[in-house]
Amino acid sequence: MDIRFLGHACFELTDGDTRVLVDPFLTGNPKAAAEASELEPTHIFLTHGHADHYGDIVDIAKRTGAQVVANTELAGELGGQQGLENVSDPNIGGTVEFDDCWVRLTPAWHTATSPNGTVHTPAGLVINLGGKTVYHVGDTALFADIRL
Repeated sequence: MDIRFLGHACFELTDGDTRVLVDPFLTGNPKAAAEASELEPTHIFLTHGHADHYGDIVDIAKRTGAQVVANTELAGELGGQQGLENVSDPNIGGTVEFDDCWVRLTPAWHTATSPNGTVHTPAGLVINLGGKTVYHVGDTALFADIRL
């Protein structure tokens, strides 16, 4: 798995033809290492809906058709109000499998309201790609479960 830091909480994980984009805050991010228009993800994962994580998710997903994975409330907003067609909606503890990979939502201690006003539960992401597993904590505070 190749991991590329794109600024703030945004990462691109790549294994073969699978390209995962996490928390795509690029436009308006002075530290962004790429422009949203340069990225071609197959999947986009969202930890929570604060503007500095939600970022360019709608534009990138509409342009690329990438599968979006976000918790139930955000997925409802993205698929309904925002018109995205390829959205998966696990809850905390849920897993979404794709190809030979998967992502699982874990608890995160933080607040979360999307730019459109959707209140939701933030998540961490355990991502297995190409047989390697990484944990993206999003904006979680330190808490005892992290040692698990």
